[in-house]
Amino acid sequence: MVHPRLGYVHWHIREESVEAINATHGEGFNGSHLVVRVYDVTDILFDGLNAHMFFDLEINGLSGNYYFAMDRLGSNYLAEIGFRFADGSFHYLARSGTTYFDRDRPSGNYQIAGLFVEGTLNKIFSVENIFDAPVYERMNHELAGINRKKPLSLEERWFFEAITETYIPIIKFLNRLIEKNVSFKLTISISPSLLAMMEDRLLQERYLAHLCGLIELSEKELERTRHEPHFHWLAGMYRYLFMEAREVYVNHCNGKLSSSFKRFIENNSISEDHISALEQMDNIFPNVDYRLFR
Repeated sequence: MVHPRLGYVHWHIREESVEAINATHGEGFNGSHLVVRVYDVTDILFDGLNAHMFFDLEINGLSGNYYFAMDRLGSNYLAEIGFRFADGSFHYLARSGTTYFDRDRPSGNYQIAGLFVEGTLNKIFSVENIFDAPVYERMNHELAGINRKKPLSLEERWFFEAITETYIPIIKFLNRLIEKNVSFKLTISISPSLLAMMEDRLLQERYLAHLCGLIELSEKELERTRHEPHFHWLAGMYRYLFMEAREVYVNHCNGKLSSSFKRFIENNSISEDHISALEQMDNIFPNVDYRLFR
């Protein structure tokens, strides 16, 4: 994204990849066109076929770049490069990551740390967390009124809050350590019942809907508090935190938190001996595959 109304893609495709798809499809490859296909994947776990919409950018050459206009703001997009055959079928060669095209308005990038400054500047000290209880309580209260096909149960509410406030922050923090090549060791206890909840497709979809509800509510709070600078700032901060949680959940975990913990084990960052102890529970929960971590 260059800015909310302008996108940019660049690509480099090896000739071997083109030759391979030509050999696979034979005469069907004749008359095909190289295109970049851009998908709207907002609030979904993209499987290649379930995008809200898509459009094609006609391109020439196996290497290049392209600027394109964007008029659907506040959405997540990803791109694939591949060949559109004469029969209308599309065969992609590579897929990009997801990019969020924000609304055309002031940035919602807020941080929870700040400075407390007395009116006369005599006292200045850092504040690690400026969460404001009244705003948070109001958001939780109003969230209960959002229409759903089925109300959240106590267990679901507990699980969803744990994802937002515990598991996703842990994953974000550990990913940063790995990116900076910081060596660390961590032991995490994941019970069979928690693992089953992380793997449950229905709970994954309901959590995503719950998170989208939080984002929607925070945007309503931004509008409601637009004449109250302090509370407006806090509402924007919550929107940023919830959107960041959705980014990690959808684009980094693809809805499966267990996949992230699996990567940490493969990096020898989480004690595999402790995780493997879960396999002893197989007689109690026979339908859970604890080997998914390996």
